[in-house]
Order: sequence, then structure tokens, then C-alpha cells
Amino acid sequence: MLVKPDWNIFKAKFSDNPEWTFEWFCYLLFSKEYNQPYGIHRYTNHPAIETEPI
Repeated sequence: MLVKPDWNIFKAKFSDNPEWTFEWFCYLLFSKEYNQPYGIHRYTNHPAIETEPI
């Protein structure tokens, strides 16, 4: 069964910056799904090469 998210409840809980919080939550779920306990290695100041492929 697919559960449709209620964005108003999400915004109420994370009212400081709901978009950033949602992106961070997705990143954590992605890292967990692909067994990346420290996240994805990221380069700084390298255009077009922001992250390493997993």
C-alpha cells in the first residue's frame, strides 16, 4: 500500500527549512539503502564532479 505524504504536516514539523530537511532525509535514506554509513564522498570546488559514484 502506497502512503501519500501530507506535506502540511511535514512543514509543520520541520518549519525552519522543510525543503532542505526533506533533501537531507532523502540523502540519509539513499545512504542507508546502499550501505554508505559515512555518506557519499564529495569533492569541493570541482565543477561537474561533485560526488563519487557509489
